[in-house]
Amino acid sequence: MRWYWWILILIALVALAAFFLPLSFVLRQAAPGLEAERVEGSIWNGRLRGASYGGIPIGDVDAGLDFGRLLQGEANVRFERLGPRLSGRAGGTLEDRRLEGLNGELPLSILPQGFPPVRLQFEDVSLHLGRRQNCLSASGVVTASLPDLPGLRRVPPLSTTPRCEGDALIVPLNAPDQRLALHIGVAPGGVWKAGLGIRLESPLAAAALVAAGFTPTPEGVRLDSSGTFDDLRALEQAARGAVQAEKPQDAGLTAEPR
Repeated sequence: MRWYWWILILIALVALAAFFLPLSFVLRQAAPGLEAERVEGSIWNGRLRGASYGGIPIGDVDAGLDFGRLLQGEANVRFERLGPRLSGRAGGTLEDRRLEGLNGELPLSILPQGFPPVRLQFEDVSLHLGRRQNCLSASGVVTASLPDLPGLRRVPPLSTTPRCEGDALIVPLNAPDQRLALHIGVAPGGVWKAGLGIRLESPLAAAALVAAGFTPTPEGVRLDSSGTFDDLRALEQAARGAVQAEKPQDAGLTAEPR
């Protein structure tokens, strides 16, 4: 029976090694589309630094294999970020990359320079992407909170259900009274466009917005912007660097004896 114990010991060693397997070893296979500048920790308790999904920057997140999905025969990576909170699961294959159960908030600098970020809030959002990061399907609810704008007392939240149009992901956000609309489109490769249109009756409000960079239209004013998610990641990296620079550094000095 000695061989039986050797087999049990071998199985235990393999299980122990799998438990401490680094997250970087399985990230690409278990969650294609979820990438990071640096991967730390084990497959159960890891951390992604400078993470992004489909090119969209989501910052630093805690991550690990979803044990419940693993019992169902699916290898998904759950991730969660605190401040502002954002959580979800990434999985699928290279041909069908799946982002599911996305909930929380994500600030994105999709307006021209000088405007604060737009805060996007997600409620049970799911997104399926193809090999080229082309949109296959999208569902859930996305709500946008816009920054304060010149000449407008209060900007209401805008909500919509994301959808696919061809290969592009479209997020057509509209105010309940249809006076304000923010349409976001994301093409394969991480190229995005955003258009903010406002219908106005007040000439003074229109003049204030035109002075801020908006373009006059027959219905009111409009602000268009475009770029790549690489640009947004660079902005986020610069912001993180500025925060780190503001933190007090321990210079290793000791108090002089009195």
